[in-house]
Amino acid sequence: MASAPATFEAVRTIALEGGRTAVLRPVALSDAPGVLECNRKIHSAGVGVVRTVDELPASAEGQERELREWIEGKRSGPNGSMVVAVLDGVVVGEAEIRRYTQAGLRHIGHIGIGVQPDCQGVGLGRAMMEWLIDWARVGLGRGIIRLDLSVFHNNVRAIRLYESLGFVREGLRKRFVRLPDGSEIDDMLMVKFLDQESGDS
Repeated sequence: MASAPATFEAVRTIALEGGRTAVLRPVALSDAPGVLECNRKIHSAGVGVVRTVDELPASAEGQERELREWIEGKRSGPNGSMVVAVLDGVVVGEAEIRRYTQAGLRHIGHIGIGVQPDCQGVGLGRAMMEWLIDWARVGLGRGIIRLDLSVFHNNVRAIRLYESLGFVREGLRKRFVRLPDGSEIDDMLMVKFLDQESGDS
């Protein structure tokens, strides 16, 4: 396992499986059209998501308003952050960490992540997760010691990724998500404690 970096590198060029490269960087307002299109593809596939396409912003302007809240800290809480993955000039993934605002919960960062379907399985998800973990360790997220996320209990590939990064299964919320066809699915909580590791990710 890789050692934790001494400083946080916000912009990263990463090598993907198959020989291509992508760039990870903090989101910008100019990313609004790309983030919206990326999320439309993710939510249209309907795998592991709870929002429908109709619940996404209706326009790039609406998406820009959401991103502005992230960038200004209104949506993410103090020191929250969002990263985008850019491949051949196109946003193909985004991930975020929300730091709770309540005094008793400021040590917690909640993670969400999405990669558009045709770009999965090449290392983007792992790279964005590592970006968020590093941000919490040595970036503006210092003071966060608990990272948590939720994942559908049958999303085997995602669970395998999170476990390889040191997350453990904490609990199961039975029948937590109702899918468009009316069926219900269990949601798993996973957690990683940054103060219980020795520099490994």
